[in-house]
Amino acid sequence: MTPQSKGSLWGTFLTLLAVGVMGAFIYDTVRRDNEQARQQHQADLAAQAARGAVLARGDFAEMLALCREGWKGVSFHGDPVALAWTRQGVDAYFLQGTDATSLRQVRCDAQGV
Repeated sequence: MTPQSKGSLWGTFLTLLAVGVMGAFIYDTVRRDNEQARQQHQADLAAQAARGAVLARGDFAEMLALCREGWKGVSFHGDPVALAWTRQGVDAYFLQGTDATSLRQVRCDAQGV
């Protein structure tokens, strides 16, 4: 082997090593992201089951307390001007502007708000 071919082999080895290290890093990142997504999905399913149980009981005060927390998260401050409810969920109607044409419906069910 000539010194030039040894250098070429060494360069190829280093390139393959660098590609392998990058591949391992990418694999680990994707694996962690998938695990986090799976955990989040399980948490979402548990939250939906809990919300569904509250709604299925049909206790209006309990349903309203659950939904009020969700309404805060979607920028509807204050109380709704009207409510409609069933065992599947609560529909709340909010004035978003200054007149009656700005009425907005917000649905709260087992899926969330």
